[in-house]
Amino acid sequence: QDLKKLTNQFLKSKNIFFIYLIYLSLFFPLWQNGELYYDDWSVAETGNLTNLKTAIAGYLNGFITRPIAAIILGIFSQINHNFQLIFFINISIWFLFCLIVTNVFYKLTEKNFANSLFLLILFPSFCITNLISPYAQSLGTISIFFWSISFLFSYKYCETKNKKYIFYAILLFILSVLTYETSFTLVILNFLLKYLYKNKSIKFNLTIFSSNKKEI
Repeated sequence: QDLKKLTNQFLKSKNIFFIYLIYLSLFFPLWQNGELYYDDWSVAETGNLTNLKTAIAGYLNGFITRPIAAIILGIFSQINHNFQLIFFINISIWFLFCLIVTNVFYKLTEKNFANSLFLLILFPSFCITNLISPYAQSLGTISIFFWSISFLFSYKYCETKNKKYIFYAILLFILSVLTYETSFTLVILNFLLKYLYKNKSIKFNLTIFSSNKKEI
């Protein structure tokens, strides 16, 4: 039984990696031909003028309410004018965010709904700048990634009632807000988790994306 479990996990990881490669390939033209926007140039040029410590200190002066953002921009500024590398890092972080959120919804809702959600957030038309402006807008991507881990820990608390997961969830949520405050609104989903977890019947109600609807 343990061997079967390990085999299933291995096959699942292979499938995820395959999906990841397909996802990257869809963005290959942008990766190959993408250019830095004004804000991206500002961050990339900082690396030519200062070292890591000075860059972080400089960003902290302008990002008093976003200290984590200052650290991230300071680190990215040292990758001088390399759109391809920053784009790859940014889109990989976005893919991880999508996986984490979808994994939680797989346990709460119908699989068809979770699959549809996964496809929807993989290609975010409403915030595509998070992907195509990878230096400056990476803050939004990393912020929402931190929140997704907080979301996962919130689910783990509902599942195990272990209070350490509440601590982890709060910590990651704080990190997300200190990176980019737009993630603050997502805390609503963390609070809704307790209701969704208790009312498992929601698995049978969220069938809007399901092809196997039951007749009433």
